[in-house]
Amino acid sequence: MRLRVLVLALILMPASCRWSRRTPKTTPPPAPPPPPSTQPASTETPQIPAPPKVESKDTIVEPPPSVVTTIPPQAQPPAAAPKPNSRPPVTRPPGPQPSEPAAEPAHPPRLLQQVLSAEEQRAYNREIDLRLRDARRSLENAQRRTLSIEQKAMSERVRVFMEQSLAERKTDLVTAHSLAVRAALLARELEKTRR
Repeated sequence: MRLRVLVLALILMPASCRWSRRTPKTTPPPAPPPPPSTQPASTETPQIPAPPKVESKDTIVEPPPSVVTTIPPQAQPPAAAPKPNSRPPVTRPPGPQPSEPAAEPAHPPRLLQQVLSAEEQRAYNREIDLRLRDARRSLENAQRRTLSIEQKAMSERVRVFMEQSLAERKTDLVTAHSLAVRAALLARELEKTRR
């Protein structure tokens, strides 16, 4: 009786509970897509049906004669086709012509500006005048002696800052002040290198 119960239990036992271990099933990787068909297109010419005739009260319009186009048969592709490039070709827009001068905008429009009271405007104008005068004086002192290439470049930057400050003064006092301060500091540095 015990033997029958044991045999019956072994038969009814699920497969996962058996004594032997099973390897887990893995799914194989998906198969690569089939290569595009290299069969030439059908050489049959498609027939275009004639358009229906439309009659009006005054004139009868004849449809144009049907046009049959034939598609030339494609040549056989080479045996080993090169791999297609996965990246599209890089196209660069043509650069400006060397004969055309590069036009720079005078001043781009400013969207936001600091609103200054009349007293603040006067203070900024005084400070700009003072800084530009200091920069001009330091630049003149430095110019009295022979300058090295680096010092000449520095003096040119001082002049550019001064010009920009004067140009910005009409529209933006804060920026003009900042440029005047830079010009004065750079001119003072130039003067120190000459001593």
